[in-house]
Amino acid sequence: MKKLILALTLLLGGLNSVQAQKYLDYYDVWDVLVGGKLGGSAGLFSKQSCDPLWGPFGSIEAEMYLNPKISMSLEMSAAHKGADNVFTREPGGYAYYQYRMDYINTSYLINYHLFRQHVSLYTGLTLGRMFNAKSMKNSRSIDIMDEVHKGDFSVPVGIEWTIGKHFTIDGRWHWSPRWVAKTQKAKDILHRSRHQFFSLTVGYKVQVF
Repeated sequence: MKKLILALTLLLGGLNSVQAQKYLDYYDVWDVLVGGKLGGSAGLFSKQSCDPLWGPFGSIEAEMYLNPKISMSLEMSAAHKGADNVFTREPGGYAYYQYRMDYINTSYLINYHLFRQHVSLYTGLTLGRMFNAKSMKNSRSIDIMDEVHKGDFSVPVGIEWTIGKHFTIDGRWHWSPRWVAKTQKAKDILHRSRHQFFSLTVGYKVQVF
């Protein structure tokens, strides 16, 4: 009798664990989701007196679950980097410049999911390619594509909140170890400045596999 009670207890415990797992997790191994995000961003230069450069941010992504807690994402995004009101010394005085640099980025992310997959923490690597770069002073624009590095890479750290199964709110911080300036002329102005970048987006995703 004791053995029967023990067997029933273990069986019920196993069934409860399965039900709890189904309740706790929407997705399982090899599930694939696709989606997009749209929002705003703020760029800064490190080691400079400057203000944030605000701009739009948009991305598309594919996400695959390795297990209910861990997934990997591939993301393509377009973003503005740079800074506003950058203090610059000039012969006979000083001036404030805006630096605007447009990038297409590819991000490789690893996500750790918490709380019934409603919240995820993530990091990874972002590779960027610049297609436009300008400095502006008093509405006068100068092309600086040849003065700065066209390629960039950064380490993103972010948090994503999923509402239901489809809608998301995402906040992300990028830090780049590479200097912005390439030529000596740019180094004299920007010194050892690096990109710092924050984005806040809302998104929508669906399961496709």
